[in-house]
Amino acid sequence: MSEERSISFEELNAFIDGELDAGAAARVLAAIDVDDRLKREACELRALRDQVRNSYEPARLGVGQRRGSFSAGRWPMALAAGLLLMVGALAGWQGHALQRQGNADGVWQRIAQVQPQGDARRLVLHVGDPDRARFENTLDEVRGMLRAAHGRGQAMELEILANGTGLNLLRAQTTPFAERLAQLQAEFPELSLVACGQGLNRLQGQGNDIRLIPGVVTADSALDEIVRRMNQGWAYLRV
Repeated sequence: MSEERSISFEELNAFIDGELDAGAAARVLAAIDVDDRLKREACELRALRDQVRNSYEPARLGVGQRRGSFSAGRWPMALAAGLLLMVGALAGWQGHALQRQGNADGVWQRIAQVQPQGDARRLVLHVGDPDRARFENTLDEVRGMLRAAHGRGQAMELEILANGTGLNLLRAQTTPFAERLAQLQAEFPELSLVACGQGLNRLQGQGNDIRLIPGVVTADSALDEIVRRMNQGWAYLRV
């Protein structure tokens, strides 16, 4: 195996997330086939993705939930369930990672330093697909959460992070939610919108217009942003 890395971590992450075109995916597959370290990293990264998905899938904010159903004194049940799952999942990730410290380049090393707890008043909502009905419901939930926090006199920070095809919800050319997101940010300055820069670069390379709606900032990658926020004590929920 060559000491020089043939596939970047960003490319491998995109491959696992299904964000590469056929040609790029074939190149990654060919590299994995002959590189034992890359093969191991791909397995670890897929396991991490599946753990996130399996942990949070039951807590996805349901499309059929009644809108405007929040009171100032309680959290949405889906969110509460998701946060309980999050604590257990992070503890499991950290334990697994610490057992694998010999793999200095493994993806688990990026998770090993994450604290297995999060503050529900600082929350990252991760959007990875462009399902409009689900995102509309998510925005209803966001508005309800922030209003409930205001009603209790509690400070809250909330971040919507988009990657993959979920970027379409923040792109000026493709989103139907520009006006609503602008209204939410005007009402709640503590709400931030973040787009995965890695995904935007891929879209641009495919000739797409990657202009974002006003108020959106970019992160190097979705994974980097999630790890950064979790290290800062933020809670995380995939929606």
